Amino acid sequence: MTNTAHQVTATATPMSDAIGYAASGWPVFPVHTIRSSGCACRSPQCSSPGKHPIVKNGLKAATTDLEQVRRWWSRWPDANIGICTGVQSKLVVVDVDPEHGGLASLSSLIKDHGSLPKTLTIGTGSDGLHFYFTHKGDDIRNSAGRLGPGLDVRGGGGYVIAPPSLHASGKRYFVAADLPIEPIPEWLVEMTRVPTHETTQVPPVVRVSTTDRWATAAFASEVRTVEQAPEGVRNETLNRAAFKLGQIVGSGALHELDVTTALISAGMEAGLSENECCATVNSGVRAGVAKPR
Repeated sequence: MTNTAHQVTATATPMSDAIGYAASGWPVFPVHTIRSSGCACRSPQCSSPGKHPIVKNGLKAATTDLEQVRRWWSRWPDANIGICTGVQSKLVVVDVDPEHGGLASLSSLIKDHGSLPKTLTIGTGSDGLHFYFTHKGDDIRNSAGRLGPGLDVRGGGGYVIAPPSLHASGKRYFVAADLPIEPIPEWLVEMTRVPTHETTQVPPVVRVSTTDRWATAAFASEVRTVEQAPEGVRNETLNRAAFKLGQIVGSGALHELDVTTALISAGMEAGLSENECCATVNSGVRAGVAKPR
């Protein structure tokens, strides 16, 4: 795979772009788009409109198989495009969300460490930015807010919505800076890592790493429990997991999009319908967020 921005320049249709991404070695999968009535999933309680997968197993189904990509977008021609980040694609994306202080956090990082390398930059429908970087193959994990408020990292186990996908705002994702994709700076890698231990000399502000480890373990455990739920208690198990993880989302230790996407996929894997999963997960997460841990 060559390392050029031309791989992600939006073309005429979602299908042609999805095929282009897959041909570049980036696993893709179809994501619900936006309709005049809201998210195409048709759930009135959808908390991630235009951002959660259509296919069963979600990002686990992502592929670079061009024939599969064609089949998906032939079936859903206006579907949004999800690109997996992490080891599979060797991509790490820094997500700047202005609504939650991302621009101020980015300015602070630049002041302390210098400017980010000029790299492929995607504009989002919420006037945010996605900075694309490559990495050396180590598994850089997702994180929410560890770099600062409104700054998220999309790495292993994550994904981003790609151009020309349609945002809930009515705007499309677009290529803001058509540049070669640069390696992620080492100082940025270090900031995304969770320390393996703590000592009394560690400043209290860094102690959030313990919470991160606990939150990550709880996340994996709840998703696994839902996937293995037996018939008769599947919806109840999904609702309970959504509430518990929603509480952690409310505390700021997990990202809501990660939680809702993973739980909807887990519920569908257990045998529930997509609409049932969306309604249960959205309701449970909202209830949990209202009572944070």
